[in-house]
Amino acid sequence: MTLRFLGEVGEERSDLSDRMASVASRSAAASAVLGPRPRRLGDRIWVLPVGGLEDLASSVEAATSEIGRDVGGGRRFRGHVTLARGRRPECLNGLPIVEVADIWTVREVTLVRSDLHPDGARYEVIGRWSLGRPHDSSGEEARSG
Repeated sequence: MTLRFLGEVGEERSDLSDRMASVASRSAAASAVLGPRPRRLGDRIWVLPVGGLEDLASSVEAATSEIGRDVGGGRRFRGHVTLARGRRPECLNGLPIVEVADIWTVREVTLVRSDLHPDGARYEVIGRWSLGRPHDSSGEEARSG
């Protein structure tokens, strides 16, 4: 689940890790609610909505507002799982609308770097932070003495 897409990020990466650690330490685990039925997001994306992560996404947005670019155009966060993308809007016509529902607990946030290549995107985990626990800036849990 992407809470915020940053786009190209330069030298601010260490500061970004600090900011993510701060958000995670101040945020409690959240219940994510999937479903109940797929829908269009824009003209060319078929998604299953996911609710329950709005507060966490808002915290990430506030902490990272000066980093990356605003690809959301000021729109509110709409959690979702992408099921299909079409090159043209009519590509999504006739897709089945089957009810699917699930609930799970989100216990961590992860900072992921993506690099686009001709054979597909490659992803690298930069850091991961458990929600509601103290952290150091490296993405590791802080350990008490």
